[in-house]
Amino acid sequence: MLAVLLLCLVPFAACAGSEGTPGGSYTEGDTTPDDTVPDDTPPEPEHPHTFYPRSDRVYHWQECECGEASEKIMHVYSGDVCEVCGADIVPSENLAFELNKDGDGYIVYNGTCTDTQLVIPASYNGLPVTEIGDEAFGDKYSFHSKDLRFTDIAMPTTLNAIGFAAFSYCKYLQSVRIPEGVTSIGDKAFQYCTSLVSGYMPDSVTTFKSFYPGGYSIFLHCESLTTVRLSANLTQIGIAGGLGDIVYGIFSYCSNLTFIDIPDKVGLIGWLTFMGTPIESIVLPASLHTVFQAYLEPTEAIYYKGTEEQLSQIGVSFGDLFRHDPAVYYYSETAPAQEGDYWHYVDGKPAVWE
Repeated sequence: MLAVLLLCLVPFAACAGSEGTPGGSYTEGDTTPDDTVPDDTPPEPEHPHTFYPRSDRVYHWQECECGEASEKIMHVYSGDVCEVCGADIVPSENLAFELNKDGDGYIVYNGTCTDTQLVIPASYNGLPVTEIGDEAFGDKYSFHSKDLRFTDIAMPTTLNAIGFAAFSYCKYLQSVRIPEGVTSIGDKAFQYCTSLVSGYMPDSVTTFKSFYPGGYSIFLHCESLTTVRLSANLTQIGIAGGLGDIVYGIFSYCSNLTFIDIPDKVGLIGWLTFMGTPIESIVLPASLHTVFQAYLEPTEAIYYKGTEEQLSQIGVSFGDLFRHDPAVYYYSETAPAQEGDYWHYVDGKPAVWE
């Protein structure tokens, strides 16, 4: 009788204890497909954002309590408050001033200011601040660099000029928005600002304050620069003639600048403008007639605002717009009825019509 009982138990033990079988060993916490319980927990409701105005010495923006925020925008001011957000403007101290040649305003220089957020005042001694002086915060030579540590700068709309090498070698400066009202920018103004990511030039800028028409070295070696907006009223970018090794181009050696939109009135892109700069795609205006030793050789796309015939008539010296066989698209504001390669703007960027 005992033998019969043992024979009955052996298959049961094998079935209940053998690994690798449906009835295999079980460890607490293990599950099998049949044991899986679906998660019926409802998803977290989307957070209802409520944005509140925020500001610091240079910027204003909107921010929710959860931390999500809008893009920061530089203050716009010609007095003691921002004309957009109403925040008080707190100018930097220990700046130096010099009366301009007409005696109706002041030129500003660094003096002994050590602020990390630089705020240029709109007035001094009852007169407007109209210029940022030559080499005011920078220097044309690295060995004279003032080694200032400011990362951001706010400038008043009272300004009409930014001088030669004004911020040259300001290697901590990350963003610059030149205010409306500035009409000229000096050569080398932002050269070797190696942390500068973005630059904005208003339409009031009509010329570069330069020894040579067209300007030079303004953003030379701005190696972090990825975004730049140029004035719509520029007619020339870079120098029309070669000057040996004396100067570099406006955007020479901007090693992260891969796209740029050339304004509609520009007729000439000149000397070494894009030397050492890996332009992948570019918007070119129909007004462009000459590319002079500019090292402009886009690798991916040309977005052109004229016709195929106009593009073929652009005079190019020392370099070839088509060396890397970029795709070429022609501007059409509305969806084209005819076949071809056309583009338009979407959110300020070129997009190909499908």
